[in-house]
Parts: sequence; C-alpha cells; structure tokens
Amino acid sequence: MRPYVEKRGAKYRVRARGDDGKLIPLGSGYDTAEDAEQAGWEAIIAMGRKEWVDPRKGDTTLHEWAEAWLPAQDVRRSTLDQYGYLIRTFILPFFGSRSLTSLAEADNEINAWEKQVATKYAASTAAAARARLATMLGDAAKRRLIARNPAERQRGRGRKGDNRLEDAKEEAWTDPLGALLIAERAALLTGRDDEFVMLITDAYTGMRFGELIGLERQYVRLSQIRVEWQLYQLNSGAIIRTPPKDGSRRSLDIPPFLSDLLSRQRQANPGPATQSREICACVKDMEPGEFGHPVDVHLFRGPAVSRPRLGAVPMSEVARIAGVSATTVSNVFNRPDIVKPETVARIRQIMKEVGFTGQQTQQTHSPHWRRDGFRTWVMTPATEGRYPAKGKHPAHPVPVMDGVPVRGRGASKRATESWLPITPGLTVHGLRHSHKTWMQEDEIHQILQHDRLGHEMDGIGATYTHVTPAMRRKLLDALTRRWEDALRRRAQLWPRSRVVMLDGLLESYRSAYRRYRTVVDLCGAQIISHSVPSGHGKAHHPFQVAGF
Repeated sequence: MRPYVEKRGAKYRVRARGDDGKLIPLGSGYDTAEDAEQAGWEAIIAMGRKEWVDPRKGDTTLHEWAEAWLPAQDVRRSTLDQYGYLIRTFILPFFGSRSLTSLAEADNEINAWEKQVATKYAASTAAAARARLATMLGDAAKRRLIARNPAERQRGRGRKGDNRLEDAKEEAWTDPLGALLIAERAALLTGRDDEFVMLITDAYTGMRFGELIGLERQYVRLSQIRVEWQLYQLNSGAIIRTPPKDGSRRSLDIPPFLSDLLSRQRQANPGPATQSREICACVKDMEPGEFGHPVDVHLFRGPAVSRPRLGAVPMSEVARIAGVSATTVSNVFNRPDIVKPETVARIRQIMKEVGFTGQQTQQTHSPHWRRDGFRTWVMTPATEGRYPAKGKHPAHPVPVMDGVPVRGRGASKRATESWLPITPGLTVHGLRHSHKTWMQEDEIHQILQHDRLGHEMDGIGATYTHVTPAMRRKLLDALTRRWEDALRRRAQLWPRSRVVMLDGLLESYRSAYRRYRTVVDLCGAQIISHSVPSGHGKAHHPFQVAGF
C-alpha cells in the first residue's frame, strides 16, 4: 500500500487503495504535494499499528452518536435522566450537527462553549455538561470513530484560583443555633411544624433532601431512622422512588429529643388508618411498579395548596348572571359598603339562588416538596431573609409584621419588620455539611461519620474498623449537648417563639433570663437582639431580630 496524491483546485489530497481495491481517503486540504504524501505515509503506518481512524466512519454526527450512546449506558434511571438533560440542553444545540471527525481538533471551541454555558448557569453545570461530552467522545475514540478526545480536560490548565472560589461558595454550613433559627423561620414561612422538624432532622442526621422527603412512617422508630428509599425528581417533573444514592441504605441513631420531635410529627400527620393501594400521581408516566409508591406514606407533607372545592359555584358565574364584573361580586361579599345598596341586594339574591358561599377553594397539601420550590419559598428566605429573584420578579426581603411573615396583596406595605441573614448561601445540603462538621469537631470516629452520611470509607481502616456501641453513645451525647446549647442560646436571644412546638421547648429556659441585650456569635457573624424586658404574656418580636 502506498499513498496517491492528487491536486484538487488549489489544494492537494491523498488516498490509498485498500485490500478491496477501493480508494481510501487519507486526508485533504494540504498546501503542497509533499505535505499530502507525508500525511499519507503517516496514515499507512498508523494502519499497520491499528491506530488509524477511517475518516469515513467519522462522518457520523454527534447527534447520531448520542442517540446510539445514551440508551447503551448501564446507569440508574435518575442518572440516565440527568445525562439526557445535559446532552439535550447544552451539548446537542452547539455540536449536534457536527461530524465526529470535525470535532477531533475542536479543543478551543469546546473550551469557549464551556465558558459560555458558565455565564448563564452554575459553573458546576457547565463542568458536568463538559464531562458528559468528554465521556461520549472518549467512547467514540475507543471505537476509532474519532482520532482523539478533544473534550478531555488537560491537567494543570485553567485558573485554579477561580475553581477554589467556586468550591468555597458551595461549602456554606452553620452551627446548631443557626440550624435552629433557620428551622424556626421555615415553620413561620409555612405556618406549620413539618418544616421545623424536617430541617432539625436534616441537621442532626445528615440525611439528603431526597431521603428526607422520601422518609416513610414505617421507617421511623423509637431510637433509629432507617434510610430505605429516596424520592428523586426527574427533569420531566416526575418524582420517583429509588434506593438512596450509591445504594447507601443505612440505620441512623437519633438522640431522644429528635425521637420526640419525630413522634410529634407522626401524630400531626398520622396518615390513613389503612394503607391505600393507590399509587401517587407524582410518578407521572414512569413505570408505577418500578418507581411508584402508595399515597400518604411519607412522614413529611408537601407544601399547602388551595384546590377548587368540588361543586362550588364560581364567582364568575354569579357575575355573569348579575351582569357585573367579578370585582363587584367580590366587593359585595367582602366590602358591601362601597357598592350601591340596590346592587348589593340584587347580587345577594342571586348568590342565594345559585348557592354561592364564597368558599370556592379548600386547603390541602401536595404529596411532596420539590427541590426548587423548597429552595425558593423556604430555604433561601429562611437563611438569607429574602425571597430569591424568580422570573420577572426581583429578589426582595421577607415582609414581617409582629414576628410573622406577611402574605397577600400589599404585604410589603403592611410589613413593619424584616429578617437579617443567618447563613447566606446555605442550602439543605449545607445542613448535611454542618452535620459532618459537628461530628468532626466532636471527634467522632471516621468510620461512624462515613456510615452516618452513607459514604464508603477507603483503605484498610474500612476493612478492620467497625462501629461500636460506645461510638454511637458518644455521638448521641454530643448531639444532645449541641441541641441543649442551641435552645439555651435561642432563649437568651428571646424567650418566646411564634412556633408553638419551639415555644414549648423553650419553657425550661425562660426563667434564666430577664433582660435581653445579648451579642451572639453565629459562625463568625454577630447577631444582636434588642433590649426588651421580659414578662410579656405573648411574644412581641423586636425590629429586625435574628430569626424569630
């Protein structure tokens, strides 16, 4: 076999004749015949070493390769869904129409693409998208569909300082008082104890968010929580039940105070007397037998929602019959003094005839919290004291009046107070970081730390070291001390709480403090309460206090 050089216009190409007698293209676009011949000999040598990539196979587009590659991946359903999201959202819109051959030297294009994605999304999202592209092209290179993997990141390249800053932003954590204040605010935001107990459980067990919302009543025991399942939200919106991440099923010891809180939560949300066989609708179009779960089996409920009351007559129907606007009907029902008396009498008669009561909706709750909804409406306002920007609505402070968040139209005008930040940037996962940090401070053995978080410990220590009852007792004692100290420091800030459950927990600490002007150090930030005398029968909350 030898190369044949041909001039095509102003450039040269090189080919060779294969065993079947057909000409094989070895390269094109060379400026001189010598360059083309040299490239031809290099390609023939690479063939002998079985290192040569046939450019005809590289005509496959990245879109075609992705369609063949993705279904072949042997990963969990949730991981496959994440792969598909990254490929469809970030990779194919930029490179889908490109042939694999044309991407072989596209290192600079891929670097620029990653930077562009990072300007609109989190840097971690851009890095994850590049990692999927690198995996796809790496598999293509193994099959000799492409000469090399241009998406593979070279070590020692890039600005290390920026990466370290990005990592630092993801490591927000808080101390036990911060966790208590955030949980208290969460309960005030939702108007119930579910979120208070859920966040305290997270801080003192290190459970993942999916494991928390997927915690079923049957796995909550007197001194332990059994982590058997998690609920995972797919990009389609479906929520499926799967084993915990990396198969980390485990039993978590819980201190007595947490056992008591979980028992109260179970009493507040006991579920049906008999377990239903109905599958929760959150699974959507996924296979119910594999990913579904019965309704009302979880300890923590989703957010409260208003749903249309069955058989209720809508206000619009009354307005249509009366020949007035729905606003006029609303005014008759709520503010009749601003409507003409004859109109009020006529509309009230119509209301009586059609059976309009004004109660068109009923309060219920969604089956589960979704990660984005919990972050937007609970976690961010609780930790930072402000709702995050969403769509056309900018970020704005949580309006507070008499210690309770104000809701409804004109809430910001009616508010007299606002919340100071507690731990900006803290997420639900950050409470898991906090739990790990507390265990490290309390000198809990590494084998128990890994076991509690559902991680695998590497090395010979993992083989020959085991969790002992003494280790477990030490951990529970340390968590109990942290909880009691958090309650004491919380009572020192202000002895009452609008959260009924927490107010009862503060009862034994109230008599210790009579005047409250205290500087409390919270992870390096000082939160100052105002000087307010005790003796109030009902808690009145100072302006801009830390979280209550």
